[in-house]
Amino acid sequence: MAKDNLKLEELRAIFNRENYRKDSLQSKASYFLGVISIVVTIICTNFNLFNPIDKYFSYVGGFILSGLILSFLLSLGFCAFIFLPKNYTHPFDFDNFDESVEDLDSKNDELEELLEDQYITSIKTNHDLNNQLVVNLKISVISFLVFLIFYFLMVCLL
Repeated sequence: MAKDNLKLEELRAIFNRENYRKDSLQSKASYFLGVISIVVTIICTNFNLFNPIDKYFSYVGGFILSGLILSFLLSLGFCAFIFLPKNYTHPFDFDNFDESVEDLDSKNDELEELLEDQYITSIKTNHDLNNQLVVNLKISVISFLVFLIFYFLMVCLL
């Protein structure tokens, strides 16, 4: 019995770590959105796009400008995508929790087995969702770096 209880506590700890990981990823995305907005604000105030407009009509200038805009939108979109609601699962149904506990209260072993199964499926689902959030954050960071590269190309070449 103590061994089963230890397994259930380990599953709870893993489940709590996945929830903490989700919160951590969302806070990183929030900070990164702040960095994006600050950098873009500085770039827009120091760079007058409409002053010498003839140089942007060349093929190179058009390519650099379109790459700049596309990479900025990708970075912003993937970072904002992290905040969309996801289907995170919990090991038990919060709506009918009291009823389900009353039904299974007399059968303690059955309750532990049910909780173990539900914890395992919840952990797997939440882990996959968190991995997708990590991929989105990486894409956002990479596209923001591409945005900065295109900006420096625009400043140096044009």
